[in-house]
Amino acid sequence: EVSFPVYFHCNFLFRMSPAFQQAANFVKQKKLEVENIQTLWQKDREKKGPPRPTEGVIIDEMTHGLDASLCFLKEVGCKTDSVTIFKVTKKPQSDFDRQIAPKEMQYSLYKDEPKKLDPIALATYEIKIGEIEVTGFSSFVDDPQKREMIIKCSKNTTICIKFDVDGGDQISISQGQEIENTVYP
Repeated sequence: EVSFPVYFHCNFLFRMSPAFQQAANFVKQKKLEVENIQTLWQKDREKKGPPRPTEGVIIDEMTHGLDASLCFLKEVGCKTDSVTIFKVTKKPQSDFDRQIAPKEMQYSLYKDEPKKLDPIALATYEIKIGEIEVTGFSSFVDDPQKREMIIKCSKNTTICIKFDVDGGDQISISQGQEIENTVYP
């Protein structure tokens, strides 16, 4: 028996990555302060996987970078009790010379929601989570596939996490020069 309303949440796997955990542990061990985070989630959806309908890049891709940023900041002890949105830009698939979702599939799923017949194909955002600036770019029209977080910290430290690279995740940490580079299968 099901009671309504029913709440559910998708599992965002990037927060479970060993590279993600290593980055958070490094920040905590070195007592670094996070200054800002940049995320990049992109792929050419026309080339990746079977054609299928989509809510658009904001729901299908951008949420991963946002979730990873929020979870990272929580993990390292930053305040995450507020989110301030400064700027969001978006472009629908009709702005590009390709389709991220076949029109007939979109129509079959969203015929009563006209805005979703032309899904968002590219979006950027500038927000603050607590006091930390987070910027992101997500696209369904750019190749190659990239899923990255760049975390700028105090003491001239930069942490770059690349997810889904050659079947695993990669982390590089630099303080002016590279000091650590690890690949997780």
